[in-house]
Amino acid sequence: IQASAEWDECVQRMTSAQKINPKPSSEFNAELREYQLDGYRWMRRLAEWGVGACLADDMGLGKTIQTLAWLQLTRAEADARGKPSLIVCPTSLVENWAEESARFTPDLSVLVMQGEAATTLFLIESGTKHVGSSHVDHERSAVLCRRS
Repeated sequence: IQASAEWDECVQRMTSAQKINPKPSSEFNAELREYQLDGYRWMRRLAEWGVGACLADDMGLGKTIQTLAWLQLTRAEADARGKPSLIVCPTSLVENWAEESARFTPDLSVLVMQGEAATTLFLIESGTKHVGSSHVDHERSAVLCRRS
């Protein structure tokens, strides 16, 4: 079977990513359970590979803390410093996100944005010139922007 150079490069990145065994940053103020570590490592390996994903499971299993641990680690990397991360979640979870961030990752700042102005504010804060069309219900969702 012949494959393109791009495919071979993708397979190499995936293979390399599977070999890393990331641990949460020493600045992260929590201990992850084993299944949370699995989710955290999975997100980190996907980032190393250069792809994204959606972390989804039952409520209460620790998606917030896994994501905060991943954000804490990525903010320590030189190419991520000063760049925002965008979290879109239901309005009912914004307070929880902000509280857990203050508790587990206090050195990372949080900017909570709600309503129609959220997109504009994110564009200004991030220095981004354009974001594709959005189908977010601004009354039922909010945005948290993490800055280092």
